[in-house]
Amino acid sequence: MFSVNISDAVKEKAVDWHLAEQRSRGLDIFRLSVSVQESPVSFPGNNVERHGRHLNPNFLRSVTEVLWGYSVAAVEAAIWEVVYVNIRDRLDEQSERLSSLEAVLEERSERLAAVESTLEECSQRLQGVEKTLLSRRRSRNTTSDGR
Repeated sequence: MFSVNISDAVKEKAVDWHLAEQRSRGLDIFRLSVSVQESPVSFPGNNVERHGRHLNPNFLRSVTEVLWGYSVAAVEAAIWEVVYVNIRDRLDEQSERLSSLEAVLEERSERLAAVESTLEECSQRLQGVEKTLLSRRRSRNTTSDGR
């Protein structure tokens, strides 16, 4: 163990360093349950007392590894949440754009149907005009042949 056979001053500096390092990473064991401390059956000569807790450098190193691991997982989860939100927002934007384009397409389809209908009417009128002209031409030819 790190704490075995070292002076009290070194243990205290090591504990204080670990606590400062944890705080710099956003970890504060004093916000956790009072049970987060060295075991009551551990050798008291290895421990330093801070805020009523029995701590030693080895214990704090282990706590840092565990809590930092959770903290990293929390950061990763937060990053994925941001990525998810950004993707969801982009999908929402694309969905709105698609809806807008669908509305434009529907409007243009209706216009096209109206143009096709008008063309059909024009075609029918033209056929009627052609029939009328053809009929008149026949009628003239019949009249001119009869003279």
